[in-house]
Amino acid sequence: MPVAYADSISVQYFHQKDCHDCEITDPVIDRIEVQYNNSIVITRIETSTADGFNQWNKYGFLEVPTIVINNETKIPKEEITEEKLKTL
Repeated sequence: MPVAYADSISVQYFHQKDCHDCEITDPVIDRIEVQYNNSIVITRIETSTADGFNQWNKYGFLEVPTIVINNETKIPKEEITEEKLKTL
């Protein structure tokens, strides 16, 4: 049963075209978005653009894909799982 939140949750998903790991996490992000579409807002940020790279870089990440929730909770590539995202 989906949980309703008063404020929607902001999710920044940093990824890049032709990134093997991103191809694995893209469907996970898509499923989360469908499941929680009323309570989260997912922004997909392409890190191969200057703007996307700068946004990604300010969080101090070294690799893509990565996720930032509500501008504070940082999830590096190796920790992106459907279960972890549902919990957070």
